Amino acid sequence: MRRGLIVWNPEEITRAALDARLERLRAALSRDGLDAIILYTNFVRPAAVAYMSSFSPYWADGLLFIPAAGEPIFSTSMSTRMNGWIRSVNPVGDVVNTRRPGVHVGAWLNDHPDVRKVGVVEIEGLPAGIYDDLAATAPQVALVDATALFAEFRGHVDATEHALLSRAAALADEGLAAVDPRTMTDAGAAVGRVEQVARLGGAEEAYVAIAPDTASDLRLARLSGPVRLGRSFAVRSSVAYKGAWVRRTRSFSADPAIAGRIAQLDVWFKDLLAELDPGRGLAPQIEAAAVAAGGSHPRVLVESCSGTYPLQAIASPAQPPRPGTLYVISLAMRAGETGWMAAAPVVPGLPLAAASPASDAA
Repeated sequence: MRRGLIVWNPEEITRAALDARLERLRAALSRDGLDAIILYTNFVRPAAVAYMSSFSPYWADGLLFIPAAGEPIFSTSMSTRMNGWIRSVNPVGDVVNTRRPGVHVGAWLNDHPDVRKVGVVEIEGLPAGIYDDLAATAPQVALVDATALFAEFRGHVDATEHALLSRAAALADEGLAAVDPRTMTDAGAAVGRVEQVARLGGAEEAYVAIAPDTASDLRLARLSGPVRLGRSFAVRSSVAYKGAWVRRTRSFSADPAIAGRIAQLDVWFKDLLAELDPGRGLAPQIEAAAVAAGGSHPRVLVESCSGTYPLQAIASPAQPPRPGTLYVISLAMRAGETGWMAAAPVVPGLPLAAASPASDAA
C-alpha cells in the first residue's frame, strides 16, 4: 500500500493536457485499426493509467478502457466506498466499482457491436482472471497486443510530464543532498533522511536503496536494521511525484581523497549525460566513456517508461536515444581503491529543470 498522499492538482496536470494525450492515443488507435485500448493498473504497475488519467492506486487493480470514440471507463475492484475519492483524483471518464473489471468491460463491448478489435497493453501480463473474463463475456471481440503501439505513443515527454519529472528529480536530489557522510555512520540514518525529504516534499512514493560499502560491493539493497557504513557508500532514491517516477544515485565518502575522486566523477557523469551522442546506442557509449575516464568493469542500466511499469530496463540499450523520451541511466564501476555509482534521469533534447507551470493545450 502506498504511504503518500495522492491528489489531482488541475494546475499541475491540466484537463487540457489529459485531453491532448487522449487525442494522441486515439490517433494511434486509428492508425493501427483498433477500436479501443485497455490499460491495466495495480500497485506495482500504475504508470500507463496514471499517465492517461492522473490516477495511481493505493491497492487493488483495475482497467482503463478507452474506446476510439466516447467516454473512457475506469473499472476497478476497489470498494464502492472509494468511488468518490477515485473520481476526485481521476478526472478522465466514468468510474465503475466492480469485483470483476473484466466482466464489466466485456459487457460494455457486448453492448457496442461495432467495437471488434481491442488492443491490450502488455497482454501477456494481464492477470489470467481478467483476461478470461474479457474473453468469456465478449467472445466476438479480438484482443490483440498493443504494447508496441503504446510504447511509441508514450515515448514523448510533454510539458506537463516534464514539469512533474523535474519536481520528482528535485526531490530526489534534495534528499541525497541531505546525506552527510561525515556524521552518518549507519545506513538506516542515511536511508531515512533521503525518504523523509522526498515525502515531506510531496512525493507519493519513495523507495531508497543503499550500497553500504562500495569498496567491497556495488550492489544496492533495501536494508532493514542497523548496518555500518564503510569508507565509501552509495544511495539510490526512486521517487514518484504525481505519477512521474525518477531515480537518482549518488556516492559518498568522509575520506577527503575518496570524496574528491567522487566529486570529479560526478561532474564527469553530468557532462556525459548532457552530451550524449544521438547517433549511438546509450549503453555502449556510456561504457566506452567510463573506461576512458579511468573506470573499470562498468555496468550500465538504461530504464524508461513505456508501459504499465514506472521504470523498466529497455529492451534494446544499444539503440540510439530517442529525442523527447525519458531515460534513467545508472552506472556502477570500480574507481581506483573504491567503487562509484551514479544514476540520473535524462530527456535528450529537453533538460530537466525546476518544475514550473506548463500547458499542453497548444
